[in-house]
Amino acid sequence: MPRTSVDDQKQEAIEFGQRLMWVREMMGDSPTRLAADCGVDTSSIRYIERGMRMPSLPLLKNLCHVLRISPDYLLWGSLAGVEPELAARLKAAHPELNWPASPAPGNSRNSPPNNDRRPRIRERPESVSAG
Repeated sequence: MPRTSVDDQKQEAIEFGQRLMWVREMMGDSPTRLAADCGVDTSSIRYIERGMRMPSLPLLKNLCHVLRISPDYLLWGSLAGVEPELAARLKAAHPELNWPASPAPGNSRNSPPNNDRRPRIRERPESVSAG
């Protein structure tokens, strides 16, 4: 159920900012360096990390690209889509983060793609010779 009250939205912003700070620190970046890499002012990163502001969609995309994380991590604390080594380090430091859940058998429609599998190669039908 989505959060709707102002207090819930503030708490969501605080949690988002906390997760951003965790991964930024884990990557060894300062707010100034992250801001420069994302093309924003340092104050923008600091406001987000303090839970005083949520990022715009373009900034969210830049943050994910620069930090090599997924939006799922920042938005919900899910380690899905985070590089495995970084995910393990984040989980060790912050046990409240979530490992991706395994999909129920036969229910893979809404689950993220399995990047460990090679894509299927379609076989070409044998050509029919005109006779």
